[in-house]
Amino acid sequence: MKKQTLKKSLALLISIMLILSIIPFGTFTVSAEQDGDYTYSVENGNATITGYNGNGGDITIPSTLGGYPVTNIKSSAFYGCSNLTSLTIPNGITSIGSYMFYWCYNLKSVTIPSSVTSIGISAFEGCANLTSINLPNSVVSIGDWVFEDCNSLSSINVDTDNDYYSSLDGVLFDKDKTNLIRCPAAKSGDYIIPNGVINIGNYAFSNCSGLKNITMPNGIVNIERDAFINCNNLISINIPNSVTNIENYAFASCSSLTSVTLGSSVTSIGYRTFGSCSSLTSIIIPNSVTSIDNRAFNCCAGLTNINVDEKNINYSSLDGILFNKDKTKLICFPGGKPDVYTIPDSVTSIDSYAFYECTGLTSINLGNGVTSIGNDAFGFCTGLISVNIGSSVTSIGSFAFSGCENLTIYCHENSYAMNYAIENDIKYAFMVIGDPSGDGVVDADDLTYFRKALLSGEKSFDERLDVTGDGKFDLTDLVRLKKHLANNNIPLGKIG
Repeated sequence: MKKQTLKKSLALLISIMLILSIIPFGTFTVSAEQDGDYTYSVENGNATITGYNGNGGDITIPSTLGGYPVTNIKSSAFYGCSNLTSLTIPNGITSIGSYMFYWCYNLKSVTIPSSVTSIGISAFEGCANLTSINLPNSVVSIGDWVFEDCNSLSSINVDTDNDYYSSLDGVLFDKDKTNLIRCPAAKSGDYIIPNGVINIGNYAFSNCSGLKNITMPNGIVNIERDAFINCNNLISINIPNSVTNIENYAFASCSSLTSVTLGSSVTSIGYRTFGSCSSLTSIIIPNSVTSIDNRAFNCCAGLTNINVDEKNINYSSLDGILFNKDKTKLICFPGGKPDVYTIPDSVTSIDSYAFYECTGLTSINLGNGVTSIGNDAFGFCTGLISVNIGSSVTSIGSFAFSGCENLTIYCHENSYAMNYAIENDIKYAFMVIGDPSGDGVVDADDLTYFRKALLSGEKSFDERLDVTGDGKFDLTDLVRLKKHLANNNIPLGKIG
């Protein structure tokens, strides 16, 4: 019975397919064709350009192909055509698709007709020799990254009758100039953002390497992601009190940026907002800030001080290092701080990426309160040669010491840190009481270290300094060490 039912169903399906195959559906046809330098397809009597294989130079796209009117150009149709120098798009084309002229790096000029309504994502990205572009009044939609890496572009001009977009001094805005969309990359010198702007868009000033100073008026609320990324000659920036949000990568890789002033209304600083700003030496976090991504200042090789307003209820700083308010979590150690650092005893956790790429750091002593070390916490600290990890540590994240090729972990026998070192193929040695220098021998060098630590008012606990075994470091430890060096029969550590 089931087989008969299946056969009937198959017969019915075949009959339907045969009937459909002979029914005409108006003029609907799709075919792939070639006409001169262009490949195209035809649908409903209209041609869509799908590719170009000509010699380039100055070209005018034909208004018809094979007798069919050209109404569309497929996305990526001219992708990577490096031989194009000038392009005229015919009237009738309604859209410039995504990646349409991507990396046509010799393209110097483009004529866009008034029939075009949309320009897709990255349509002109990488057109490094394009110097200016005029957008007609018909355009209602412009995608992201349309003019990214157009490094010679000095002006984007919008027809004054356009209802959706506008331009001022060659900079692209929305119609009412509240959203700054794109400053052309070849702008140079100083630029004053006009009054009335509320939002600075994604990639708005990216790769504007000629700009040295940008003035922001009060009234701007949001700085979107990558807004000023790779502005390599930007020297200083004053963020007005109206700004509340600074998104991911907003000022990343601004390698000449030396001065940043954050306004009193900023609440959030995003992922790598100031990442790789190698000339930035200090920054003050206002009391308004409630959220800082733990990688906001990663790879700032010159940064030595992150100072937090004392009235901030979420964050604090000590010696220019960023912590949470009660200093139980170390969030960011500035990349320009050198040499040796002892983590305060109040700290129980070291955040992920807290010391990432702090290449000047040579030695770390974890305070007695630290229990966890986050992922990549000391990643690529290439100068780091010793880390003292006490028995309190019970968690070390993935890749916590990746790229630390010369590192030795000093730890206790059978401790979590020892097992971590073995599992991750990191050199380790057991901590020796009285040997803060970490060379495995208690000698005069350690006595000098003790004296300096006492004179500096060292407050953080290092188990190697506690030669009396009373759980603290003070003058009695120095006295015991001196006696030990004078007579090795004097023991170090807790007695009895």
